[in-house]
This record gives sequence, structure tokens and C-alpha cells, in this order.
Amino acid sequence: MKREEILERAKKENNEKDYATLEIENDARIYASSAILIFISVLFFIEDIILKGKMNRSIFCILSLYNAVLHGYKLIKTHKKNEIFFTVIWTFLTVAYFVLYIKMILN
Repeated sequence: MKREEILERAKKENNEKDYATLEIENDARIYASSAILIFISVLFFIEDIILKGKMNRSIFCILSLYNAVLHGYKLIKTHKKNEIFFTVIWTFLTVAYFVLYIKMILN
């Protein structure tokens, strides 16, 4: 089997994605998950102390942060134009949800 045939076969098995793209997507998920774990720990700690049993509304902020980091990392590594759109939208939503979260805590 020639080198080109092996690469073509591996590409078909990975849904037409090359190895570099798969690695970038995996790294993006790892960075996003790490950021989420840190952020969620801080928010839950704050809510437990300040809100004392009120409903936890920080989940929207956490989910949007995950997606913002995921698409931001993919944008940095791949420079694809569609990632700019998703990064901006998810970053905006993260900031908006965080502002609403802070307002909820202060009331």
C-alpha cells in the first residue's frame, strides 16, 4: 500500500477530517473543559455563600463560556471564518449571562 492510499483511507475513516484538524478539535475541547471546571467551581462557591439555597442560574454562563473557548481555540488554530462568527456570538452571550448573574447576586 502506498503512503497516499493509507492517508486517504485514514481520512475517510475520520469523516473526511485530517489528523491536524482532529487534534485541534480535541485540544479545543480540553481547554474549554478546563476553563469551565475552574469557572463553575468559583460560581458555585459564590452562590453557596451569598445566595444560600436559591436556584443556581449560572449554568447558562458556564455553557456559553465552554462554547466561546471551544470556538475561540479553533479560530486561533484554523483561521476559519465561520469560527469568528461563533466565537463572537458565544463570547457576547457569556458576557451577557455573567452580567445577569452578577445582577442576580447583588439583588
